[in-house]
Amino acid sequence: MRVLIYTSTFLPHIGGAELAAHHLAQGLVEEGHHVLVVIQHEAPPDPAGSYEIKRLKVPWGADRLHLRHTARRISLLRLFWKWAPDIVHAQISVPCGHDMKMISVLTRVPWVLTCQGEDIQKCPEISYGCRLDPEQELRIGEAVRGAHGLIAIGRNIRDEFLSLGAEEEKIHDIPNPIAYEALSKRSATARHELGLPSDAPVVLAVGRNHPKKGFRRLLDVAALLRDNGMILEFVIVGRGCKLLEEYAQRLGISPQVHLFEEATPAGLASVGAVPSGSQEIRTFFHAADIFAMPSFVEGLPLVTVEAMAAGLPVVAYEGPGTEDLLSDKRCGVLVPQGSTAQFSNCLARFSEDADLRRTMGKSAQEFATRFDRRVVAGQHVQLYEQLVN
Repeated sequence: MRVLIYTSTFLPHIGGAELAAHHLAQGLVEEGHHVLVVIQHEAPPDPAGSYEIKRLKVPWGADRLHLRHTARRISLLRLFWKWAPDIVHAQISVPCGHDMKMISVLTRVPWVLTCQGEDIQKCPEISYGCRLDPEQELRIGEAVRGAHGLIAIGRNIRDEFLSLGAEEEKIHDIPNPIAYEALSKRSATARHELGLPSDAPVVLAVGRNHPKKGFRRLLDVAALLRDNGMILEFVIVGRGCKLLEEYAQRLGISPQVHLFEEATPAGLASVGAVPSGSQEIRTFFHAADIFAMPSFVEGLPLVTVEAMAAGLPVVAYEGPGTEDLLSDKRCGVLVPQGSTAQFSNCLARFSEDADLRRTMGKSAQEFATRFDRRVVAGQHVQLYEQLVN
């Protein structure tokens, strides 16, 4: 098939949405399909030449004349006529899904929409979600109702589709993909490479330093464990995470907290995605004993799935997205939102019981196989073929 993936955010930016689009494109190519990723900014070339990348060109002055949306859609239409896709997959409801809703009557090409979290979820407590803006919510609803197919990466996303008036038969439950093979083979030298002590359990958290990620309350957990006489090493990796140093110092736990800026994602061939000299994220996963997920809300937390692929048990707060991964209690434990004491108790239990870590880590790794990018690409192709036919 000829699949056009249209996304507003892509490499070299690093995040769940960007990596989901990359791994889907890569998985489709590995399954023998032709893929064009259409983006709205410059992107690094892919040395492997696995899929094409095209940037939409908007004429200079379009913003000043308030014609940016129209110019972008005209540029997208030109790509349609030139590349002739069988199907279009819009990643993110606004602007991509809304663009497709506006031009689909001209293209006569079926299109599907995946929402990744912020573009459809709402969490007023932390001012999170595009739909908090009524005008944006209107556009998002139009995109959702206009798509020929909707991909729900988690139960919460499915519920949000329905709340916006989507037809239930249009919704298909397919997760975001990961580079499973790159993560599943553990490295015995990872802890040494990162300069971490070898005699204490290591708790890992990964993500950008955003209020929804809850990293400050993970440091509160570290402080409570210290007060109870337990010393664990906490590693937090992601954009802006070094800014947490001041809070760690205030809590008096700096010696056991290791903060790193974003690392090179697993299974990423493209160059220029992160600063040169950055560690690979799989090194952090392989150096850890336990994965911590203190988020308030997620669409589908890919970093948690990646941790599972690396064989790590998970301790997480209950919340949208994360509950989809841990509800059966085989791969980790869910803690009531805001319960620092219970979160610390669970980390303490895992740190003291190596057999429990191994058992749950093995279950987590088996569970993560369903997120392998070739497996997920195959599920997408089944939907694409259904819509095309």
